[in-house]
Amino acid sequence: MEVLYRNAGKDKPLADALQHKLIQVTGFRNRGVKQRTDLAVLRFTGGPSVLIEFGFISNTGDRTFLIDRDNRITLCKAILEVVN
Repeated sequence: MEVLYRNAGKDKPLADALQHKLIQVTGFRNRGVKQRTDLAVLRFTGGPSVLIEFGFISNTGDRTFLIDRDNRITLCKAILEVVN
C-alpha cells in the first residue's frame, strides 16, 4: 500500500496520516508515501489531494482482501477517521 501526493507542504501531511492509519488497519506492506508531480488527478485540485494505491489487482492476496466487503468498509472507516 502506498499513498501518492503532489505538494510536500500541502498534501504530504494528509498522505502520511492516511498511510499510517491504513497500514495499521490492514497489515499491508508499507510501500511509503511518494511524491508524484506528474499525475493530473493530483495537479488540478483546490485543496489537499492524495491518491491511495490499496494494492495490486494482480496480487492474489491484495485482490482477495479488496474483494471482501468488510475489508472495504474497514478501509473507508479508516480514511474517514483521518479526514475528519
